[in-house]
Amino acid sequence: EGLLAATVERGFSVECISPALAEVSQLLASAEEDPSSQRVYRTLREALLDAATSGAGADYQRVGAELPVTTLSAPVFDRHGSVVLNIALHPFRKLTAAAVRKLGRELLGATAPLDARRR
Repeated sequence: EGLLAATVERGFSVECISPALAEVSQLLASAEEDPSSQRVYRTLREALLDAATSGAGADYQRVGAELPVTTLSAPVFDRHGSVVLNIALHPFRKLTAAAVRKLGRELLGATAPLDARRR
């Protein structure tokens, strides 16, 4: 309930991956630069995206903490208050709380013109 309340208050969700998946994502980052690995890179990145889980999002606010953030997402509402779209960023890297807040503000700024509640 606390995680949900924090998500509603800030307007976007934060999803983090486990330490083991974080290591895999770091290895994957090295494959991104290799032109001969692009097909494998895209496939593994999609698999990693599918494996991402929420639950550690509340921990990103610890002072000095850097957590492997998978997704920041913000809903877009229609005039009736129903979610009609979810826009997400997938950094797949360790971020500080300050970096998460900055990206979250930018995400909310991008969704605001689409959101009937914020027009």
